[in-house]
Amino acid sequence: MEGWPWLERHTSDALALVVSSLLALGRPDDIGIFVAKTCGNLPQLRPGLHQVVSAVAAPACNARRQHILCALQDLHERAMCVLDTTAVEELLLALAKFNDEARVSNILDELTAGPQLLTKVVRNFLACQNLDAALFYLEKVLSDSSSRESPPYELIQDVIKVSTEAEMSDDFSTSSARAKAWDALDVLQDVVLNADSALLFLEWSARQTPVDVKMAMSIEKLLRKAGPVPVDAFDALVRVHASSAGDADKAMDLFDELVRVTKADGPAEASLVGMISSCIEARNSELAEHILNWACEEDKCTLPVFSATLKVLATSTATWYLLGAFWAVPEMMSGVLASSMRMESTSSTMPKLNGSFARRVRSCCVGHIWSRR
Repeated sequence: MEGWPWLERHTSDALALVVSSLLALGRPDDIGIFVAKTCGNLPQLRPGLHQVVSAVAAPACNARRQHILCALQDLHERAMCVLDTTAVEELLLALAKFNDEARVSNILDELTAGPQLLTKVVRNFLACQNLDAALFYLEKVLSDSSSRESPPYELIQDVIKVSTEAEMSDDFSTSSARAKAWDALDVLQDVVLNADSALLFLEWSARQTPVDVKMAMSIEKLLRKAGPVPVDAFDALVRVHASSAGDADKAMDLFDELVRVTKADGPAEASLVGMISSCIEARNSELAEHILNWACEEDKCTLPVFSATLKVLATSTATWYLLGAFWAVPEMMSGVLASSMRMESTSSTMPKLNGSFARRVRSCCVGHIWSRR
């Protein structure tokens, strides 16, 4: 600072270097007044002050986070009068990045911010996990006419990801506090969700304990209002309604609709296994059998699909249906599984199975069957 007046040329780069030095020396509360006095004497430096703000927000040298925030706050309190619009915007984004919600609000009260700048504010609040602030400013982004005509889906998906992946603390999970995913959905009520955004909500619904059927039904309603329901959405909807909190009849109807939509290809093996496995909690043997029957008819009943069904049946009251499945498998599988099974004449009423398939079948249900006879 003492050598500053003796420089041959006073430039924005030189000012940024001095500011960085003050930050490295642990003197962040001197930065605001130094910048204000310097630009008062050398007004030609004002157009380059955004570089100074950037040097504070992302210093080249190691600096404590609290020192950086203190320096940014000092610039806001003592140097706002000399900052031009570009520098003010840079300061705004830096304060959002450091989660200073009050000063961000104060700056925006005086600054006319368009959707592009507000989008950056939203992303910076997301980066510091302040979802409430991100949702507040996302609502302002969506209120702009250009956003209504062409919604910023990439930003929307980032917000949904944070809201649906937010970890609940013990206090939150045991209280009546509302899930953040619902707060995000409220902000997006007037937005036509694309498939990726809707699927994030549906997958979140299926992961909850108990399953959040209300959320899934809200998303389904929005999707059907916008047009055809995406294929991946059917998978999640079936899993939601296969649970004890869901509607078993609706789950079956949704699976049938999925089959019609996918036509000849049908659901993938992983999808079939996932939908069948979701029946375990509710012991929904009817839906598991329904999906298995379709898979057999379409020659898509692989070992994972059949094994998943057996696990569901083993937890349900369909014990004798399960026993019958052992005898019926060679015919239903159209040769896919027949080679994995071998029946031998024995005094036991239970067929003997060989190979890896036999081990998987026995491990999941043989003990269950004989314990309930």
